[in-house]
Amino acid sequence: MGFNGIEVAKNAILTQRSAITTTGHNISNVNTEGYSRQRVNLAETTPMPVESRNKIKLPGQLGTGVEAGTVQRIRDQFFDFQYRNENSKIGYYETKADSLQRIENVMTEPSRQGLSETMNKFWQSLQDLSVDPSHSGTRAVVRERGIAVADTFNYLSETLQSMQQEKKTEMDAKVNEVNDIANKINQLNREISDLENNGYLPNDLYDTRDQLVDQLSEIVNVKVTTIKSGQGSMAIADGVYSIEIVDDDGYSLFGGDKLVNGSSFSTNELQLNEDGKNGSVHSISLGSSTIDAHQFQSKGELQALIESYGYENENGDVAGIFPNMLAKLDNMAYIFAAEFNKVHKDGNSLHEIDNGPEEILFFSDAINDRVASYPKDTTDIVFVVDNSGTMSPKLESVAEKLGDFADAIKGGTEREIQFGLVKYVEDNKAVNFEGGDRWTTDVSKIQEAIQKTDLDGSQEDLLGAINNVLPLYGDQETFKHIVFITDEGDFGNLAAHDVIDQFTNRGIQIHGIYPPNTYNVEDLTNITDQSGGVSLDIEEDDWPDDLVNVLGTSIKDYIETAGNGEKFFKEGFASRISVSQDILNDIDKIAAANGDSVGDGSNANELADVGTTAFSYDASNELADFRSYYESVIGSLGVESKEAQRLERNADTIRQSVNERRQSISSVSLDEEMARMIEFQHAYNAAARNMTVMDEVLDRIINQLG
Repeated sequence: MGFNGIEVAKNAILTQRSAITTTGHNISNVNTEGYSRQRVNLAETTPMPVESRNKIKLPGQLGTGVEAGTVQRIRDQFFDFQYRNENSKIGYYETKADSLQRIENVMTEPSRQGLSETMNKFWQSLQDLSVDPSHSGTRAVVRERGIAVADTFNYLSETLQSMQQEKKTEMDAKVNEVNDIANKINQLNREISDLENNGYLPNDLYDTRDQLVDQLSEIVNVKVTTIKSGQGSMAIADGVYSIEIVDDDGYSLFGGDKLVNGSSFSTNELQLNEDGKNGSVHSISLGSSTIDAHQFQSKGELQALIESYGYENENGDVAGIFPNMLAKLDNMAYIFAAEFNKVHKDGNSLHEIDNGPEEILFFSDAINDRVASYPKDTTDIVFVVDNSGTMSPKLESVAEKLGDFADAIKGGTEREIQFGLVKYVEDNKAVNFEGGDRWTTDVSKIQEAIQKTDLDGSQEDLLGAINNVLPLYGDQETFKHIVFITDEGDFGNLAAHDVIDQFTNRGIQIHGIYPPNTYNVEDLTNITDQSGGVSLDIEEDDWPDDLVNVLGTSIKDYIETAGNGEKFFKEGFASRISVSQDILNDIDKIAAANGDSVGDGSNANELADVGTTAFSYDASNELADFRSYYESVIGSLGVESKEAQRLERNADTIRQSVNERRQSISSVSLDEEMARMIEFQHAYNAAARNMTVMDEVLDRIINQLG
């Protein structure tokens, strides 16, 4: 039994050394972010003798010392849950507040550069004009003030649209970050499971994984479920994580589909489907589950970015912070310009007093200005035809039907309608006709070119081909229609919203002839819908007749109305409002009078009164003058921004409080660690002294007795 004393002392020395090493590890990582302090769990070794038939007769069991049982990290999962819950809230409110503050910075109200002050100067210039309507200087000031109003609307709208696209970039980056973090957690799950099943506690890997979950919780609200690694793992092992994206009440948003599945060591990719109206977020997918965008109620940066950029609400309309503000700007610009033009048309200008009455507009839509520059006797059409191998049995029929369509559109009149043709497999090249011209008025040439089109087995890139029409034909931008024909779904890399704006801004309609029941045609339908075009079934024999009806009416309307500039398109109007070419070219066309007197300024007074006349600017149908409505818009923006900032501060306060409690348990305190080090050092020294004593005792017994 004498040598047992040395064994006891040895165990004590080794155990205290382990405790000192762990304490040193804690001290070394005092400034390491995400590190949880560790401790050695000391345990008594098995006493002697153990229960057996030939046990030594002793009055009781003798202790055999101490051992280092496990090295365990100190962490409270309840505080982790609370912290992540508040972390998702602050991620949401911080991102939302940032979007609102950026809009406030653009609107710059009240200020001398804002829209309100610009409008005030415009109204004042009209009042000055009413006093001296014949003075060219006063008229020039009205024109310049009008240009300033249009420029201010343009600047506000274009800047907000640019910021909206920045939010889209952030939103897409956050989705990638979610998927990247999920993959890292899944890899850590694998490593942790392997180590736990071999009886280890990989504390540092636990910390790395929890730090990733903390980062993830700021982007989306998550629920973490722990799963035991296997039979070989310790009872106190953390296990592997399964992670779900949950709503504000903690319920999974995607049913059984998890972001990280700890049972199968797999992940599901989070994806935003940005194929809604105007490129808004239509739905969100995770694995095999898809939910509508308005159902994604998972507090965090991602939800705030989706709400900032724009999403389709339950009514199918685009909602969100930037879309709502842009819509309000469009409404203000649209109602203001339309009502101002009504009064202006009813008045008399110096030009009209001398030359007779005309209907002269003061403000115009930039689209109409562009259309007005086109020849009124032509409205050309570009055909974009699929020449992939699958079109082989249909090309001859398509050529014949397009020929019939073109004949019907021309209608036996002298109207010169030109046709262009693009084949879009491989090179997206325009077909050249006689003399290398990309246009032809000869229907038979179109038929012949389609019939002679080389077929290619490659997958088509339809959106890329449509996107390439403007570079091919932009120097003769008289065409108002693009007709694409394909028998497959879209395989293009572009999304509809990437190509649509450049056509809608030019008043160009895109029409599609394709099978509507095939897969992956959402972008095609989106393009035709947003451009005002139609989608027709290529399998139906009468699609040329339907196309004739649609395009025939559209072409007739275009030819009859091109250049009158009266039709405004409300969506995006704030970015396109401009002073009409009539006013830009001749200040004598400003209608200051109601009668035939050069000195009559009564209509200028009525124009100034437009600013104080109540109109309905939105769907509420509530009446308000321009100043009041604009003040309500800015006031609502300010209130919403302040509320988001208040909620951000509240969430931050709660998060800090929870984090302080969490850190009080898991963080490293140098004072405590130094105290423990002294404690373990004394124990180590005592154990060493004990071994010396036992050595002396045994030396006395063995070498000095007898």
